[in-house]
Amino acid sequence: TVTYSLDTVAPLAPVVGLASAIRSSDKNPLWTWEYGPNDLDTSVDTATCTIHGPHGYTSVKINCGHHYSPTLGGLDGVYTLTVTLTDPAGNTASQTSPSYTLDDTAPPGPTVFLKHPSHFAGLDRHPVWSVSGPGTLMCTLLRGGRTGTPIAPEAVCPTPTTYSLVGLNDGEFTLKVIAVDSVHNPSSPAFQSYVLAPSAPDVQAPKGNSATAVWTVISNGNPRDTNICTLIHAGAAVVAPRACSDHPTFDMSGRPAGSYTLSVVQVGAQDVHSAPGTASWTWVVARANNHPSGGPPPPNGNNNPTGPTVPGGLGPRHKSPNSVLPPPVRKAIGLAKQGLPHAGGALSGIVPPFIQNVHPNRLADAVTSAVQGVVQAVGSAGGGTGFPLLLLGFVLAFLIAQNRIDRRDPKLALASIAADDLVEFRLPPSRRDWP
Repeated sequence: TVTYSLDTVAPLAPVVGLASAIRSSDKNPLWTWEYGPNDLDTSVDTATCTIHGPHGYTSVKINCGHHYSPTLGGLDGVYTLTVTLTDPAGNTASQTSPSYTLDDTAPPGPTVFLKHPSHFAGLDRHPVWSVSGPGTLMCTLLRGGRTGTPIAPEAVCPTPTTYSLVGLNDGEFTLKVIAVDSVHNPSSPAFQSYVLAPSAPDVQAPKGNSATAVWTVISNGNPRDTNICTLIHAGAAVVAPRACSDHPTFDMSGRPAGSYTLSVVQVGAQDVHSAPGTASWTWVVARANNHPSGGPPPPNGNNNPTGPTVPGGLGPRHKSPNSVLPPPVRKAIGLAKQGLPHAGGALSGIVPPFIQNVHPNRLADAVTSAVQGVVQAVGSAGGGTGFPLLLLGFVLAFLIAQNRIDRRDPKLALASIAADDLVEFRLPPSRRDWP
C-alpha cells in the first residue's frame, strides 16, 4: 500500500518591509520579512529572497534571514526585494517589498565667495561670505588654508553667512562649504579664504636731536605679532629691514644730516603683513660734539659764524680792532706804540707820505681810536665780520680830515710835514713824557 497526499494549498504570503529609508546612498539597505498571519506550518517552507535592480540586476538568496541586508552591486536606481515561500509540495507564495532607490551620486558642488570686505585681506573682524548651491549647505570655518583646523563646527549656513573673529589671532581663515542632497550625499567642498591683517602700527619720531635716535612703535592687533623696521634716508634704505622692538634705536653718529623716515610693518600669523606705519625725523648734526678742535665753528641757521662775543659788539672771541687791519699796518701801529723810529716807514706804500711823517704817538693814538670806533660800529652792523678793507678806508679818511683840521691850511694838506714852518723838529720826548 502506498499513500499519496495531494496538496494544492499554497503557503500564506509573507509580509515584506523596508527598514531603511526609501532613498539613500547606502548600498546596504535593510529589508525585513515575516510569515503570513495564521500560517501554522511554516517550518516546512523554504524562503527565497530575490533582489531586482536597474539594468537587469538580480540577486538571489535561498534561506535568507528575516533581517536581510545585502550589498547592492548595481548602479544607482530602484531596487526591490521579493520573498518567496515554497512548501514541500512545491506550492509557492511571494511578496515584494517597497522600492528602495540607491542614490550614490554626489550633488553639484556649491559656490562661495567673500562678500565683505571686497578684498581677500582686511581689518574687519566680521567677514561675510555668500554661499549658494543645491540641497542643504553645510559650513565649517577653518583656521588656516583648506587643510586648516576647524574652529567652528559644521552647521547649516544661510546665505549670506558671517563669523566673528573677535579675540582671534591675525592670519588666514577659510570657509569650507558642502552641499548635501536629500539622501545625504555630500558634494565636493568649496573654499574661500579671508586674511585678517593687522592694522598699520603707530610710529612716533624721536624727541630732541640726540645721536642715539629712539623711535616708538605702538602695535595694533595681536601683541604676539612682530615688527619689521626699515630706516630710509633720501629715498634709500640706510638700514635694511630687520626685526625690531617697540623702541627701535639707531646710532646717528657719522650719518649725514637730513630727514630720516622709519617704516614699520607688523607681521602676524601665517606671515600676514600689515600696511606700513611711518614717521619722519630731522637729524641735525650736533655742533658741540661734531666741531673739530681748532677749526672754524659750524654755521648757524643764518649761515653766519657763531661764537662767544666780547663786550662792545666786536664780534667773535679773540677779535680786536687792530686784528682786522693788514699785517703791515698792525706792525706800524705796534712800532709807534713802542716809540720806535721805523713806525712811519712800516707804512710806506700803504698810506700817504704825509701820514708817514706824523709823530708816532699821534699816529698810533689816532689809528687806534679810529679803528676802535669804526670796528665797533661796523662790527655791530655787519655781524662781526670786520670788513678789513672798508675799515682801512675809514681810517685813512679820518686821518686826512684830522690833518686838514690841524693844519688849518688846505694848501698844505697834501704837503710834506717838513714844509710846514710851524712845525718844530726836536728829539722825541722820553717815554715818561708821553701822553
